Amino acid sequence: MRYVAGRLAVVTFLSVGAFLFAHHEARTLDPGAWVANGHFDTATPPWALGGSWDGVTFDWSSADRNGSRTSGSGRITIQAGFTPNPYAVQCRPVPAGATTATLAGSILYPVDSGSSNAWLQGAFFAGNACTGQYLGNMGGGVFEAQSAWTDITSIVSVPPNAVSVLVQLGLLADIGAPALTANFDEIALTFDHMPSHRVIAANVARQ
Repeated sequence: MRYVAGRLAVVTFLSVGAFLFAHHEARTLDPGAWVANGHFDTATPPWALGGSWDGVTFDWSSADRNGSRTSGSGRITIQAGFTPNPYAVQCRPVPAGATTATLAGSILYPVDSGSSNAWLQGAFFAGNACTGQYLGNMGGGVFEAQSAWTDITSIVSVPPNAVSVLVQLGLLADIGAPALTANFDEIALTFDHMPSHRVIAANVARQ
């Protein structure tokens, strides 16, 4: 299912939601955030491509938003001649009582072509594991080539019936685009009402 607003392609891939939801619940969350491995220190999991596309790879890169030699970023690459809209995803539950959500991150998008763009988004759903009715989204994109990292922050009201949110890191290739890459780093999802990190860690450890 695809929702398009301007040049930002908003994509939800529901069939992987249940697997991803269960998979990264067992991983330690980043302190102060509601996603796992938002800093991409040494690898990309639990982030994973939300589908299968020809000419697309998602891997770890040593390029880091803050120039750290001990961390890196997640990188999506589209080979020249391919025009997919791939995205890496991570599904998270919406904390009970949350009314405001903030999604932030950094994107490095060095080559542009036509309406190609790189984007960061969160899509809200009424069901567990990012399933059920789509309720709305948050996020932003980079629509022109930039030699430096671009920081993105989106703050929205949480839909009243939202139970889960699918965080997406995406890259859209226009027809005739050359090889494109986008790096993603410092991904953070926070809510105005969140359990303490100690409670989160305890819940993860019990699984």
